[in-house]
Amino acid sequence: MLFGVPQLTALRIAGDLAEPADMVELEYFAALLAWRQRLHDPASLHPALRELMERIWLHETLGHHGAMGHGPAGHIYTPHGPETDTEVLLELPTSSMQGWIWGDVYSIVLLIKRKALSQGNFADIAIDITN
Repeated sequence: MLFGVPQLTALRIAGDLAEPADMVELEYFAALLAWRQRLHDPASLHPALRELMERIWLHETLGHHGAMGHGPAGHIYTPHGPETDTEVLLELPTSSMQGWIWGDVYSIVLLIKRKALSQGNFADIAIDITN
C-alpha cells in the first residue's frame, strides 16, 4: 500500500523511516498517487508539492525527446546525409520515461529515401541503432 502525504509526514516525525532516501522515494510515489486520485489535475495538489513535483518531472524529461531531420546523436552504419539519397526521418532515444530501450541504451533511427519522402511514401523505412 502506498502512503499518502499525511502518513509520510507522521512516519518522518516518528522516526520510523530508516533512511532519507526512503522518505524521498515514498514522498515521490505518494505525490504521484495524490495526483492520480485527483484525476490527473496538477492544480489539485498542494502548491508546495506541485512545485516540487513539477521540478522533478521537468528534470526527468531531459533527454527523453525525439528529433527529426538531423544527424543522429551517435554513429549509424546506414549511409545518410547530403552525399547520399537517404535522410534521417526520426530518432528516438532510449527512455525509461516511455519504457523503451534500443540496443545498449542508444537510439533507434528511422531513415527514408529523399524521393520517397517528397512523395509522402513511407512504405520503405530503414531502421538503424546508434552506437
